[in-house]
Amino acid sequence: MPMRYQQVLHYVLEVARAGSIRGASERLNITSSALNRRIQDLEAELETPLFQRWPRGVRLTSAGEVFVRFARTQVAEGDRLKSALEDLRGLRRGHIDIACSQALICDYLPTQITRFQKRYPLITFGTKVTDHDHAVDALINFEADIAIAYRPSLSPAVQQLASMPQRTMALMRSDHPLAQRDIVRFSDLAGYPLAMPDRRYGSRQLLEEAAAQRDLHFAIKIESDSFEL
Repeated sequence: MPMRYQQVLHYVLEVARAGSIRGASERLNITSSALNRRIQDLEAELETPLFQRWPRGVRLTSAGEVFVRFARTQVAEGDRLKSALEDLRGLRRGHIDIACSQALICDYLPTQITRFQKRYPLITFGTKVTDHDHAVDALINFEADIAIAYRPSLSPAVQQLASMPQRTMALMRSDHPLAQRDIVRFSDLAGYPLAMPDRRYGSRQLLEEAAAQRDLHFAIKIESDSFEL
């Protein structure tokens, strides 16, 4: 699709994401009437409606769902094309969206982004914090350029660029009985109340698989989707 259509593709994607013309217009900094007119012009050109219009918003039609998948592909390809052309000019501009788990936000990702931007200061970043499966989904749906996740469910639609091992640790107060041991075994944790990440996270799934294999039962007193908690 010619580059001149890129803007209207962004319009369609934003309306689909917001679920309303008004909500999308506020984010796009364009009037609702002008945005609706651009969508209607596209629908007339395609000879099919992309949205069902309701008093409180819009919903994608079947044709709209097909078009949104096409639009995501075209926008991603357009971004890659512009980035490649800018690389050839030596500008190295661009934007990278990363989908990642919450555990990477506090230290790892800020450190890596800072290191990267020292070499390429014109590159900007966006982050989408989610669980490992949704990070992969964001990559497949062109909502992210890179997914960084713990034990993701890999799909034939994605390519694994790199992997690294990560140790699983137990954190406790310095006066906890287990803190005095040189080695803390997995089975040792069964005798104490625990705080755990919820079942969406790969680390929790890994621990539950190991517990089931050893017939261990834990007293989980706190369960949260917040690693800070």
